Amino acid sequence: MTTDFLQQLSELSRANLVEAQPEFGGILFKIIRDGQAIEQFCEDSTSATEALILAERWRRLKAAEARLYTHGGGR
Repeated sequence: MTTDFLQQLSELSRANLVEAQPEFGGILFKIIRDGQAIEQFCEDSTSATEALILAERWRRLKAAEARLYTHGGGR
């Protein structure tokens, strides 16, 4: 993966990921940041599958955290 691509994924991790989908030549992330819906395109066609896997893992992690806090198991 390119450094720019990794930086973009790092930036996305600070936002709430809504959706990730492959697009020609990369992947399009739909995210919520500071209450605003935005789209971010990460250009790296060889890493689109990896990015989708990372995005899904991130979504599952956030969902698990939300369930934990909802059920009183959080800090």
